Amino acid sequence: RYRGDIAIEAGKIARIGRVNEKGDQTIDAEGHIVSPGFVDGHTHMDAQIFWDPIGSSSCYHGVTSVVMGNCGFTLAPCKQEDADLVFRNLERAEDLSRDAMLEGIDWTWETFPQFLDTVDNLPKGINYAGYIGHSALRTYTMGERAFTDEASEDDIKKMQALVKEAMHAGAIGFSTSRTFNHTTADDRPVASRLANWQEVRAIVNAVGETGKGIFEIAGEAPGRDPERIREYHERLRDLAVESGVTQTWGMFSLSIAPDFWRAYFDLLDETAQAGGRMFAQVHSRALNN
Repeated sequence: RYRGDIAIEAGKIARIGRVNEKGDQTIDAEGHIVSPGFVDGHTHMDAQIFWDPIGSSSCYHGVTSVVMGNCGFTLAPCKQEDADLVFRNLERAEDLSRDAMLEGIDWTWETFPQFLDTVDNLPKGINYAGYIGHSALRTYTMGERAFTDEASEDDIKKMQALVKEAMHAGAIGFSTSRTFNHTTADDRPVASRLANWQEVRAIVNAVGETGKGIFEIAGEAPGRDPERIREYHERLRDLAVESGVTQTWGMFSLSIAPDFWRAYFDLLDETAQAGGRMFAQVHSRALNN
């Protein structure tokens, strides 16, 4: 950091350094840090945006842009009469009350493009980007079967078409969860956890066909077995290279053994060398229950 002035012209930064000219408005920021807004790449603001226009508490910490819809949990695509299908995926995993969502959300969409239009028309104090989530995509396509069955070939084709539609409408990408931590309020796996890897692969490749987007995954838990970790990492690497889609996932507790972490850092380098793009998200402090 350094002491300096910032000149703003037509809503954009025109100069940084020493500015001698007087503007129409001068803000004295003495004693404060002036910086770009932070982008929070992993949020679950999908429901909160309907009753909290300022985006608290993100905005209190200098966050000006958030990415919602992580881990496969989104409110679209979904018909209003089927809202409980997506509420199941959000209730426990994100500690969102079904009653609060029913009270706070004015449901005016079915498809993901329609959801983006709804979000666009809401009053907002910060910027939002959104993934199309695997669990919502699955329940929209399969109904109750999404919580019990593997997808058929026809199911997968429908999900591929829907994810392409979402990408062309402005979705930032596709997200999924395969972690045992994500369960419904009645102790069943969230819908995306019923998907086999071939289903995930087919959908991510459909994203790749659009030439844009990110694949975010709340990853599997292969434990400490080096062979299981390696097999999982090879699948992630191969999908990033095959699809051409930028991939991101989270690394958790800072207390995990360094050798365990090293395998994940090596995966990033290995993927880059193979021609894929992959980024890890890391907590700045440990998570506690």
